[in-house]
Amino acid sequence: MPVACRCSALKLAGVMAPMIDRIGTRSLPAKRKGTGVGLGFQGWWSLHAMGEVKHLCLVRFKEGVVVDDVLKGMTELVSQMDMVKSFEWGEDVLNPEMLTQGFTHVFSLTFASTEDLTNYMSHEKHAAFAGTFMAALDKVIVIDFPVVIAKPPLPPA
Repeated sequence: MPVACRCSALKLAGVMAPMIDRIGTRSLPAKRKGTGVGLGFQGWWSLHAMGEVKHLCLVRFKEGVVVDDVLKGMTELVSQMDMVKSFEWGEDVLNPEMLTQGFTHVFSLTFASTEDLTNYMSHEKHAAFAGTFMAALDKVIVIDFPVVIAKPPLPPA
């Protein structure tokens, strides 16, 4: 079930609540028709519900927006929220417009659990910032997913 960001973070949290309620089920669904994949959406969430969860936002800012102000506000927000394990952001530097579809920035927040993500999404500080954030955006894609480590980072030398 894709989740689209709307004008209110509380609405988004409300949309996510039924999905998050299913996370702890531990049941693995039968393979999805026509995919040959044995684990569907709910199966992945069930397997990784105890691990980290990423909240990823791809954004295209409106013309005239001072991006540094948005970045400063986002950094201030996450520094006040203990449930956010880490926050990274970046700006596309290589891809032509046709590949990025105008999306220029990515924001990635890491949470220890889906419960922490839910608490973040419904927190009053997040709701207050979400209005400012959404007003600065022309378009956004939001994806929340359990972290699946395919290649762990090398230990520091």
